[in-house]
Amino acid sequence: MRDILLHENTLVCSDDDLECHWASISVGFDKDMNFVFMMKETFDSFDYYEVLHNIESKRKRYEETYTSAVLDRDNTDILCQDLNTSLLNLSDAVWEEFNDQHPSYVPSAIRSIFKEITEYLIDIGCKFVIKVETEKHD
Repeated sequence: MRDILLHENTLVCSDDDLECHWASISVGFDKDMNFVFMMKETFDSFDYYEVLHNIESKRKRYEETYTSAVLDRDNTDILCQDLNTSLLNLSDAVWEEFNDQHPSYVPSAIRSIFKEITEYLIDIGCKFVIKVETEKHD
């Protein structure tokens, strides 16, 4: 579900200098040829006790959450019509509509942008399914 396979573009991302929480939004087609807006959030869950006492952790612990708005073919066609583009150029058209060339967002701003995108989809008459998946890595 998480994999965007074709014509993937990153719309926005948070500042890489943030220490414990990062986020980004990507678009593209999944293996079933649904168009997907995917927000990925990564939470670093290192142990502050280890940091305070200068103890080296033997493993990196983090959690990734993927929130996707998945459009089927009919609703992808609605998006194409609204952006006046073809299916083949949809990722680029969405990138042109929603990207920011100077991204320096905090993760909460990325969540707000994802909300704006889903509200835009609703406004133009698109129906979509929201999928949320979380992975913990120890």
